[in-house]
Amino acid sequence: MVRLGVWILVILSLLYSWGAEACPDKCKCEPSNSCTGTYVNCVNRGLTRVPTNIPNDTCWLDLERNQLTTLEKGAFEGLGNLQELYLYSNKLTTLQKGLFEGLTKLTKLSVSRNQLTTLEKGAFEGLGNLESLYLYSNKLTTLQKGLFEGLTKLTKLYVSLNQLTTLEKGAFEGLGNLESLSVSSNQLTTLEKGAFEGLGNLESLHLYSNKLTTLQKGLFEGLTKLTELNLRSNQLTTLEKGAFEGLGNLQYLYLYSNKLTTLQKGLFEGLTKLTTLDLRFNQLTTLEKGAFEGLGNLQYLDLEGNQLTTLEKGAFEGLGNLQELYLYNNKLTTLQKGLFEGLTKLTKLAIEGNPLRCNCQMVEFVSFATTKSLTLRSWKTDPRCGSPGNLTGILLKNLPLQGMNCPPVNTDTPGSTDSGVISTAVLFPGTTNSDSTIMTTATDPATDSLTTATEPATDSLTIATDPATESSTTARDLGTTNSDSTIMTTATDPATDSLTTATEPATDSLTIVTDPATESSTTARDLGKVFTEAAHFHQYLT
Repeated sequence: MVRLGVWILVILSLLYSWGAEACPDKCKCEPSNSCTGTYVNCVNRGLTRVPTNIPNDTCWLDLERNQLTTLEKGAFEGLGNLQELYLYSNKLTTLQKGLFEGLTKLTKLSVSRNQLTTLEKGAFEGLGNLESLYLYSNKLTTLQKGLFEGLTKLTKLYVSLNQLTTLEKGAFEGLGNLESLSVSSNQLTTLEKGAFEGLGNLESLHLYSNKLTTLQKGLFEGLTKLTELNLRSNQLTTLEKGAFEGLGNLQYLYLYSNKLTTLQKGLFEGLTKLTTLDLRFNQLTTLEKGAFEGLGNLQYLDLEGNQLTTLEKGAFEGLGNLQELYLYNNKLTTLQKGLFEGLTKLTKLAIEGNPLRCNCQMVEFVSFATTKSLTLRSWKTDPRCGSPGNLTGILLKNLPLQGMNCPPVNTDTPGSTDSGVISTAVLFPGTTNSDSTIMTTATDPATDSLTTATEPATDSLTIATDPATESSTTARDLGTTNSDSTIMTTATDPATDSLTTATEPATDSLTIVTDPATESSTTARDLGKVFTEAAHFHQYLT
């Protein structure tokens, strides 16, 4: 009977330890699904102190959204099985040294959304197995050197949404296994060289939404495993050449929403594995040749919302793997021929939101884009012409690809001066001039400059507007003629309704000639009318 009584007491004791009486008042206790032991749920219970009768086998303790203002040393005594501790959304102002002693199995600790202003050195002593530490949304102004000593297994550290103004050298000392670090949304103005010293395993670094104005050369040295660096929404105006030294494994670089005005040639040298570069919403006005030198593996480049007016030929040199290029919402009017040469894998080239000038050069670009099957928009809006007036608002995809080819710029007849002709019919199909008001662009011998005029047959200067440049220019009628056998004319062939160029005898026959603009053979019909001017080419407009 005595032995039976002992067994009954043991069983009752076990039942009591698992029963409602063993659980803290206002809390709920149940076997955990994520760790071996008890899950104690004390979320939003109005607690002002840590309960004292927490089961010893508790592996998960949740004290979120209470009224805790202080944590006394020893508050977690006896909880050697604890693996996850959540103190999120309380009113804690400090963490004492040795507060978490004895929690040798703890892997996750969240003290986010409190009112922490200081963390004593040694606050995390004894947490040798901690893997994740959440300190975001507090009022921390500094991180003492050595604060994280002993956290040798920590892989994730989040200190965003605090009031940090600087990161000193050695701020993260002892965190050799850290893989992810977020110090975003602070007040950082300075990052001392060596601030990230010892973080050789870091893969992701978030520094966005701070007040950084520059990045020192060598700042990120030693971060050989870093794959993602986010610096968006700062106040960066300059980036020193060498700022990204040592980041040979970087794949994603976010620099959007800063104040960058230029990109130094060689800035991105060494970033051989970079696939994504985001430079949206800066103040870039031009891209020089070789701006993205060294980025041979880049696939995505975003330059939306800058002040770009000029893209130098060669700006995208070496980007043979680029697939998506975003240039929309800038101030681009022209896209040079050959600008996108070498971008053999490009599938998307977003250019909407630019004041594009739709002349013969733009038609050449559209033809190029069509040949390459490029998508020219980012979302639902197609690019449109911004000028000239008669084409404003026209969709680029609706531009006529015939009849707007760029004409010869410079073709000489024997013994003549430099000459060239641009017709309004070429630039703007559907316009015509009468015989007495032929539009001519030529080298004026009196000024040795290229001028454009509607030209009557008089030896006088006439002022006219050149539709190609939208500016007023003058031309001199020299009153001279060439022989019928050497007159070069560019005209609309009524038989084919296409623009052709030929040396034109006075016969009603077709002549095969080489078109200097395209270096291809074309034919022209003698229309029976010849306009002459000392070795200048005139347009006969039907």
